Amino acid sequence: MKKKFAIGRPPSKSYVTAINDWYAKGNYNTNRTINYHEAIKQHKQYVNSLKKMMIGVVELPADESYPDGCFVQDPVLICENEFLITNQFAPSRRGEYKQIAKKLTQFGLKSYKMTAGFCDGGDVMVTGDIKKAWVGISKRTNTPGFEIVKSFYNRHGYEVYSVPVSKCLHLLTGISYLGDKIFLVSALADEKIKQFQKKYHLEMLKVPNHENYAVNVISYNKIILMPQGFFGTERTLKSYGYKVLKTPMDEFEKADGGITCLSLIFDC
Repeated sequence: MKKKFAIGRPPSKSYVTAINDWYAKGNYNTNRTINYHEAIKQHKQYVNSLKKMMIGVVELPADESYPDGCFVQDPVLICENEFLITNQFAPSRRGEYKQIAKKLTQFGLKSYKMTAGFCDGGDVMVTGDIKKAWVGISKRTNTPGFEIVKSFYNRHGYEVYSVPVSKCLHLLTGISYLGDKIFLVSALADEKIKQFQKKYHLEMLKVPNHENYAVNVISYNKIILMPQGFFGTERTLKSYGYKVLKTPMDEFEKADGGITCLSLIFDC
C-alpha cells in the first residue's frame, strides 16, 4: 500500500530577498519585511502539522543559492511514478529542482524535463480521484508550458484544462481541491473554472471575501491544513465535517507563498 510523502525545504538566510511580485502590488496589508528567524520557526510548525496529518516528511537542507527555494511545489510536478521538472519563469529559481529531483529519483520515480514554455507548480491543480487537472495561464505559466504539462498528465489518463489567472499570482492562490469533488474557492478564482461545476457535478465552498488568503489549503483524509487566523473559512470547513489544523504563515505570505507552496506531496 502506498504512503503519502511530502518533500519540504526550510527557508535559507537569503529568503529575505525572495520574489514578492504580488505582495509588492499592495495586495496585502501587513509589513513586507521578512523575519528570517520567525520564518524558520513557522516552517517547523508547518512540518509538524504535516506529520500530524500522517504525512511522511522528507526534509531537504536549505539552499542559500535560491531565495525562493522553500517553495518546493513550483519546480516539479508529480503524477504516479513520474515527475516533470518545470521551466520556471523567474531566472533566479531555475535551479531549485536539483535537490528535489535527486530525492524523487531515490524514491524510484522517473524524471522528465520541460522543453518549451514556462510553468510553476502553483498553477497546477490535480484532482486525482476524478482524473482531471487544471492549469492556470498566468504571469508564471504560459500556453507553451501548458501544452507540455497537458501532455504529461494526458499520458496518465487525465483530462487537462487551461484556466486564465488574472486576479492572483497562481491558480492555487484562488482555489484548492479538497477531494470528493469539493473545491474551496475565493473571489480571486476565475469564472471559467466555475463553469465546470455543473458539467462535472462539483461542489464549491466559498471563503469570505476578506479571507482570500485562506483558500490555499492541504486536504488529506478529511483533515485540512490551513493558515491560522481565518475564522470564517475554518467554520465553513468544520461545518462540512473536516478536522482543521492551523499553522502561522505570515512570513511566507510576505513572499507570495501559501500552504501548498511549502511542500511537494506524492504517493509512493
